[in-house]
Amino acid sequence: MDKKKNVKFVRYGSSFILLIAALSLFSNYGYANNSTLIERIDMLQQQNSPLKGRVVDKDGIPLIGVNIVVDSATGTITDVDGNFSVNVLAPVELKVSYIGYITQNVIVKNTDKELHIVLIEDAQTLEEVVVVGYGSQKKVTVTGAVASVQTAELTQNSAANLSTALAGRLPGLTALQTSGQPGVDDVAIYLRGVSTTNGQSPLILIDGVPREDIGMLDPNEIQSVSILKDASATAVFGVRGANGVIMVTTRRGEAGKSQLSVSVNYSLQRFITTPTRVHSWEFAELRNQAFLNDGTSADNLPFTDYMIDMYRNGKDRVFYPDRDVQSEFFRKWAPQTKVNINLSGGNDKLTYFLNAAYMGQGGQLKTESTERLSYDPAFSNDRYNFRANVDYKIAKNLKLSLNLASYLEKVNSPQTKDLFGSNTSTTSMVAQSMSYIWSI
Repeated sequence: MDKKKNVKFVRYGSSFILLIAALSLFSNYGYANNSTLIERIDMLQQQNSPLKGRVVDKDGIPLIGVNIVVDSATGTITDVDGNFSVNVLAPVELKVSYIGYITQNVIVKNTDKELHIVLIEDAQTLEEVVVVGYGSQKKVTVTGAVASVQTAELTQNSAANLSTALAGRLPGLTALQTSGQPGVDDVAIYLRGVSTTNGQSPLILIDGVPREDIGMLDPNEIQSVSILKDASATAVFGVRGANGVIMVTTRRGEAGKSQLSVSVNYSLQRFITTPTRVHSWEFAELRNQAFLNDGTSADNLPFTDYMIDMYRNGKDRVFYPDRDVQSEFFRKWAPQTKVNINLSGGNDKLTYFLNAAYMGQGGQLKTESTERLSYDPAFSNDRYNFRANVDYKIAKNLKLSLNLASYLEKVNSPQTKDLFGSNTSTTSMVAQSMSYIWSI
């Protein structure tokens, strides 16, 4: 009896163990499937969650067409209001880029639902943006004949006149300088040559205000210079733009810490070309040859052989001199000094740019010391430039701007009196002197 009972217990016990094992397997299998299902649902919800945002500049103006790239694979662009919407799987990194602005990498967190991105202008890529009639455009979208130059290129040149610094830097611009005298070195500017018979100079606009000349501006206070050359670019100016338009945009302050810049430039100037010296005996021989060419007999020449020999041997420098007039009257180099100080900065409401500059230019004409004279007979030009550009943001779409600019200039040049008693510049006397050139 005991043996049979034990066998029956073993049978029932085995069935019970198999039943528990089966239930445990079933419960584990169901839990695993449930976990996978929940995880898949969470991932789908994260992938389908849209991220919205808005891109503006430092003044709060929305930027159109800004590139928003997600993991270098997908992306979108902003609309006319600067808004965008893109599906992301947070956390992720967005690359925000726009021509003329610094590219930003924005980290999107799981809790981010809407972004507000502010792009800052990139000074190194501002040359990709040109100023046109009323506003500015990207170079890639400009269809008219437009060229521009930035501050960095203008300050590389030590020319005293801004118009001279533009020469050779803008295609289609011709600069004609007829004098290098300090303070009287005005330059005539033409765009694509002369287009009209009367007013031949292009229209000059400095911050949108017509001006007669740009030569007296300090290069450090200029943001960019754009020239509009063809009819499509100058159409908004009408008849006044018939000879082209030169648009000068001055620098303005940016929100941030105040920045103080000080620069000092010292340079040397000289004549572009100098005539080859002719000795006194060479001049006498050429003078005699000119008379012979005109049919004068050899007995009536202005210089005899004895006189030519005396000029050559230098035995009598009083009556037969051989002077190097060019070295006696002119120095080889003329000094020029430039000093500039500017301060810029501001906040979200108020920005400012302050500039002060000095330019001192000397001449190459040798003069006596001022200690012996009651006046300064030397050529010189001293110019002082001042500018203040202040912007105040009254409202979101309203800004008040104040532009103040002036310059003081002192030009000094020696004067002399001609035979008729009228004042004549020394340089004009040298320029108007007769040149003795004959064909041999």
